[in-house]
Amino acid sequence: MALVAPLTRQEPVSVPVSSSLAGPSDEDPLQPVTSDETVSVGGTVTLTCHVAASDNSSLQWSNTAQQTLYFGEKRALRDNRIQLHRSTSTELSIMIGDVQMSDEGEYTCSIFTMPVRTARATVTVLGVPGKPQISGFENAVQEGGKVTLTCTSTGSKPPASLIWYRGDQELEETRPHTFREAEYNRSLSFRCPSGSAGVAGG
Repeated sequence: MALVAPLTRQEPVSVPVSSSLAGPSDEDPLQPVTSDETVSVGGTVTLTCHVAASDNSSLQWSNTAQQTLYFGEKRALRDNRIQLHRSTSTELSIMIGDVQMSDEGEYTCSIFTMPVRTARATVTVLGVPGKPQISGFENAVQEGGKVTLTCTSTGSKPPASLIWYRGDQELEETRPHTFREAEYNRSLSFRCPSGSAGVAGG
């Protein structure tokens, strides 16, 4: 006579799973690290690329057009504005002087391991506001008449903030200012300085 084993209820088995976010020390030691930079037109910006460890592979900086700027300590692009700042087994830093708006964009640091590892740094270039110009006062204004003054400033990135002053008093107008109470034989001074966030204006 066959014996039948009694059925038993199977409880689900729980397997512990651990997860953690790797910090910088736990990441690939050969992965290049860079940082974004902001610079004003005419200024100098330093681009730094470093790795935590070295396997004697060379680091390289390339520009926005993917032209090689420096391969290790060797200059690759003939541009006197670009100079070597530091070159070691774990770091490659270069300086770009007399920065222009055309220098803005994404730069790439590469290390020629297998596979090649890369990191990118975005350079943001701020345009310095040009000297403000006030127009609209070419002709004399008769007493009781009105004149509209326009203040303009070019070259600013981001756009400059323009503020009107009548003498030392700040005016609320931000658009062309219309002066409606011209008085005989009386002169008034108007100023319109410009400014932009992070950039000194005239």
